[in-house]
Formats: sequence, structure tokens, C-alpha cells
Amino acid sequence: MDKDIVFTTESILNGMAKIAVIYHDEDDTWQALPLDDFSVENGRIIAMSTLLKLDSSIKEILTLDKGYKAVKEGEKWIIYQEI
Repeated sequence: MDKDIVFTTESILNGMAKIAVIYHDEDDTWQALPLDDFSVENGRIIAMSTLLKLDSSIKEILTLDKGYKAVKEGEKWIIYQEI
């Protein structure tokens, strides 16, 4: 699992923002993003194991297929296919 690369933001890592959406990209990388703060300057690359320490509910969506995203609505993850 540590081989899984996740693109995220500084605001998620420092606890200033919550993860709102997770993408599993076609190149097998992941993105864990807040509702705002998408600037490149705030971008960070981490291992999936680090992300799981920040939000253990992500375990529910680790089987997300490439090309799909999961949006957190309340305590649930809702799965959508990217177009």
C-alpha cells in the first residue's frame, strides 16, 4: 500500500481542511482534495498509508476503480464515475 502515491494539499495534512473528494486516476495515482485550496503551491505527495492515518474511513474506498471518484457526504463516501 505504501507504493500508492496520493496527491493532496498542505491544508489536509495540517488539519486545516477535511478530505472532500478522492480520485483514483487512470495512471493508478490517487488525489485526496478538500473543497477548495487546489493551488499547485499547496500540493503535496504522500503515501496512501499516511492518508489512512488522517482519515481511516478511506479504507472503505480502497477498491475504487481507476477513473472513479468518491465524494464524502456526511460520514458516507458516494462513488461516481469520472467523465
